[in-house]
Amino acid sequence: IEIQSDFAAAYCNMGRILINHGKLKEAEESIRKAIQLNPFEAEYYLTLGSVFWDYIDYEEAKIQILKAININPNYSDAHEMLGYLFKNNANLKEAKKSFRKAIELKPNCSQTYWNLYGLAKTIEEAEEILNICLKKDNNNLKARLNLSAIKLHQGDKSFLSDLKKSKLKNHPFISSLEWVSKLSENPKLFFNQWDLYDNIAEESN
Repeated sequence: IEIQSDFAAAYCNMGRILINHGKLKEAEESIRKAIQLNPFEAEYYLTLGSVFWDYIDYEEAKIQILKAININPNYSDAHEMLGYLFKNNANLKEAKKSFRKAIELKPNCSQTYWNLYGLAKTIEEAEEILNICLKKDNNNLKARLNLSAIKLHQGDKSFLSDLKKSKLKNHPFISSLEWVSKLSENPKLFFNQWDLYDNIAEESN
C-alpha cells in the first residue's frame, strides 16, 4: 500500500488480516477502501459481509453477500456464505437452496456437502449426503463419524467397530456412540438445532 496507494486487493487482504485479529472497525475501513478503489470486485463485498457477520449484524452481512452475487452470480463462496446466514436465521429452505447452488458451481467441495448434511430431514437423506461428502474427501473426519452414528442408528455396528480399531479409538465421539449403542431404544435424530427446537415445542403441547 505504501508503494501503490490505489492497490485495492492489498486493502482487502489487510482487511482479512484485521478480521483475524478481531479489529473489525479497522477491517471494515480497509475493505471499504478496496471497494472504493474497485467497486466491481465481488470478493471485496463478500469479505465485507464477513465483517458484519462478526459484528452479528446479519442483515447487513446479507446485503453485502447479495452484492457479491449480483456482481458474480457464479461465486460459489458467496452462495455458501448466504446458506450459512439463512441457516443461522432458521430459514432452512433458503439455506438448502444456497448450499445446493454452491455445490452446482463447485461440485467437488466436501465442506459444502457437510453444510448441506446439517439440513437433512430424514436419515436416508443424511446418509446419502454424507456418502457423497466422503467421496469428495475421504478424510473428512466429521462426515466419517456422523456416518458411523447413522449406521449405528440403523442397527449396523460395523462402521463403529472399524473406528474402534483405528487410530480414532480414543476419540470422545466413539465413546458417545458406544454409550448410545447400549440404550434400550434409539433416540430421535435431528440434524440441526431448529428441527430439534420444533420437536421440543410439539412435545410440550
